[in-house]
Amino acid sequence: MLYAAKINILNYSWDLICPECRNHLSSTNRLSEITEPLFCNECDEDVYLDFNQTINLVFQPHPLVRKLSKKRYCLGNPGLKPYIKLHQYLYPGQKKFVKIGLKEGNYRLCCDQIDARVDALVSSTGIENATIKFQDGENGVESVNLSHHPNLILENNTDHPIYVYCEDRDNMFREISASRATSLQLFRNLFPQELIRPGKKIAARGQTVLFTDLINSSHLYHTNGDDLAIGQVMDHFEQLSNIITEERGAIVKTIGDAVMAVFPKPYCAVKAFHRAQNFFKEQRPSERPIQLKGGIHHGDCVAVTLNNRIDYFGTTVNIASRLVKHARGGELVISSDAYNCSELREFIREKRTKIKIHHFDLSLKGFEGRTFEAKRITLQSAPLRLVV
Repeated sequence: MLYAAKINILNYSWDLICPECRNHLSSTNRLSEITEPLFCNECDEDVYLDFNQTINLVFQPHPLVRKLSKKRYCLGNPGLKPYIKLHQYLYPGQKKFVKIGLKEGNYRLCCDQIDARVDALVSSTGIENATIKFQDGENGVESVNLSHHPNLILENNTDHPIYVYCEDRDNMFREISASRATSLQLFRNLFPQELIRPGKKIAARGQTVLFTDLINSSHLYHTNGDDLAIGQVMDHFEQLSNIITEERGAIVKTIGDAVMAVFPKPYCAVKAFHRAQNFFKEQRPSERPIQLKGGIHHGDCVAVTLNNRIDYFGTTVNIASRLVKHARGGELVISSDAYNCSELREFIREKRTKIKIHHFDLSLKGFEGRTFEAKRITLQSAPLRLVV
């Protein structure tokens, strides 16, 4: 679709969406034209932009290919919202018993008439039974740890009917967000003009940041000479860029021999690092092959335009840049925030015979007085087998 937009078979634009009710607010043709705040009539409040949750990339046929009407159609049908895992309609005073199956991750139970909600973490250690009550006047947030197949009792303690639903928060935002689109190297290459307005800062929640660095690059220059070493380093940048692109990421910038990249999910970053490390190990069987070390953190950033590209700043970036300093050759140090991604945990379970994980606490420069939980991940070589 990106290639089709480049050659004018498709047009693309940006839809601005309310992050709470998913109501369409407005559209614009360029990122640089976006302004805030916007106002949501459904929620009756201002909406401040978020690169990951309020700005979506949409495609339409070019008018010369097919003309479309400007009508908008309702997308509220539950069948079109696969992230909704439960729908229940309760009359005043009614109780309902429901049993549902949920994958590991983060969920939210709420209703259409009350601001209060229940945030649920689903894990193997969660409880089997829970009662959730809805009553007028509540507007807080409660937390609960549920099992994969919880028995729920829903109670409507109001004097009016309510609609109760459960959202899968990890898979709710299935649209192509601005964060995800601009994190694709292909999008950056095809549409370099898509930049945030100069001087404008936009929040970008839920970004995964990877820093990589070369091990003992000074020895590479000393042993091979500047010309050969620079060629090897540039080749390393090119291979990293290819692998990161294939894993749905993008290189934001290079700093010396280091690379800063962004991804939509932590498991994409882990896969990219291990693929790159394996590539260099196989392609350079010399006495001192190129070795990488990496650091990954997941959290909130701020997106800006700098040096004619979209760049990211903030605490998440600072933490990721410092985690890489605690990694050794071939190792990846990943924060607990990134490690808790459900897709990453599944990836690690699949590779459990090839991945070694060491849990430890560390202190980071610039964050004195704070201790970080981290995981040191090492890709194990395949075990030797003796065949007789």
